[in-house]
Amino acid sequence: MKKVLILILGIFWALSCSTDEPAPRYEPVKGNLEYGKTISLGNFDFYQGRTIKIGSAGTELSLENLELKQNTEGNRTSKVSIVAKEITGHTFGGSINPVSHLISVSVSGEKENEDGLYLLKIPLKSTLSKDEFAMAFYYNENTGLLEGIPMIAAEATSITIATRHFSSLFVSAIKKTHLPDNLETGFKPERDGWSFVNYGTAYNPGGICGGMSLTAMFAYLNKGGNLVQTADNEGLDFKTPEFWQDDSYGIIYSDFGQDEYSRIFRSWKSDLWLKGISDEMTYRSFTYSMMVTGEPQLVRIDKDGGAHAMVVYAIREKQLMVYDPNYPKNAERIINFKSSTTGTFEPYNSAQNAAEIEAGRGMSFPYITYAAKTAVADWSMLEKGWVAYKGKTLYQNDFGIKDLLMHIYDKKDSLIARVSEKGSVTYEEIRIRYSQPNFSNLGARVYDIDGKTVNAQSIKLKKGDNYLGLYLTKPASDGSWFGFKWFNIRYSELDENLIGRWEYKDSSGDLTYWHFKADGTAIQYINKTEYKWEWIIENGQLKLFEGNGKPAYIIYKIVGNELYFWVESMQIWGLPFKKAS
Repeated sequence: MKKVLILILGIFWALSCSTDEPAPRYEPVKGNLEYGKTISLGNFDFYQGRTIKIGSAGTELSLENLELKQNTEGNRTSKVSIVAKEITGHTFGGSINPVSHLISVSVSGEKENEDGLYLLKIPLKSTLSKDEFAMAFYYNENTGLLEGIPMIAAEATSITIATRHFSSLFVSAIKKTHLPDNLETGFKPERDGWSFVNYGTAYNPGGICGGMSLTAMFAYLNKGGNLVQTADNEGLDFKTPEFWQDDSYGIIYSDFGQDEYSRIFRSWKSDLWLKGISDEMTYRSFTYSMMVTGEPQLVRIDKDGGAHAMVVYAIREKQLMVYDPNYPKNAERIINFKSSTTGTFEPYNSAQNAAEIEAGRGMSFPYITYAAKTAVADWSMLEKGWVAYKGKTLYQNDFGIKDLLMHIYDKKDSLIARVSEKGSVTYEEIRIRYSQPNFSNLGARVYDIDGKTVNAQSIKLKKGDNYLGLYLTKPASDGSWFGFKWFNIRYSELDENLIGRWEYKDSSGDLTYWHFKADGTAIQYINKTEYKWEWIIENGQLKLFEGNGKPAYIIYKIVGNELYFWVESMQIWGLPFKKAS
């Protein structure tokens, strides 16, 4: 009996311990460095093809193996000065152990937006043991914060990093056993990612995964995140969370981010990133950087003939949890690190865009690379783009939204109106076309407010507001996203029995008439003067108005071929108007 009780208690304990507890949330590590000697390592003219090697000038600080060069696809011409400081202490705590000097590289005379990456080989002050892992961090002396930098080669006595820009940086080492197997940064794909799908745009038809990933990271770290709510349906005063096509400005901002991503990541596809470090080092780059910064990191995955970008936002049981723009709001996507067997990544299945997946052309990406944050993406440009995105001025007319017009026809194919955003019609059934005077070869689809496609040649309107969305693609045959705009078409009912000319002649022969037209306009002729009105039927009464002027409501009745108006002041029906033949 005792053994059974012990067994039951053991099972209960095991079950209670196997419950899915949330991984710990890591906050950014803050601290300060303390310095000893400072030495200038020289000033250099820097250009593509040159390697700067520190010789005897750095011997005192064990920096004789420091090297600076460009990757083969770079073309950055500038003047460079390098300064090193000896690190004698710090206040970062146990997760940081400096094993290099603080290196400060200043670049001047460089043209804006030059392509290519700097490669910096940093010698270590001591040889790393097999149970240690080292990586480089930017150090912000003003905030005390750190940021990880991608590593492309590693030895026991040095590491080589790649970066788009410089500030002060150093290398820190940590025991591998001290790196967490579980951690959260707070980013959630179903909340902080974009809700639209990576189908690409007319300007980036291959996909905007890099732009979506970078801008989602930027928004989360700098603007409060929550893009699924804040970026949904930026054209209406109510939400359409399951309909992504109308998230126009977020798509445009991600397209902007893709341009920034593509500009620098042209260098990424060379073998630069696929040699020198193992999958294990890449995995530890994610864990160490996220442990120290508490921030999501960019991941670039490759294969021969394709590439994809995502956000790593958590580590759960040694698996990298990713926000994949091809699967928005999906919190179950992982890059599997086979820690207990081969110590390598399992190839990740996705594609360059979601359309490829839907067409059955998904890809298996075997190369997983750590792409960090600002080391390879221009955060200042993302900020500029964000300001324009929130102001709804970013590339707006490049995507054909601003000047997009909806053309409304009746069922007889007569043009009724051209509408920029809001319009009124008095026809229950209409046809829709569109014009965008600045662009040609566009395709279009029409959606209703429920996100369902509508036959543009036969649309039945309900009374009151009718929201119709025009979704543009470019080119028409390709279907890449080119813009979306909601239009509100207000349908007001007419009384077909009232349509026509109604006349009254008094005893002296003077003519008075009403002419109610099928287009919702009316002419009143009285005292030899014409007055023009608009008219509809509202709550069973004739509503007469001029534009946005104060309307008049008249009770009427039709008996045979005679029309009567109620005279409110006398509480009687007026003299009849007869229907003209």
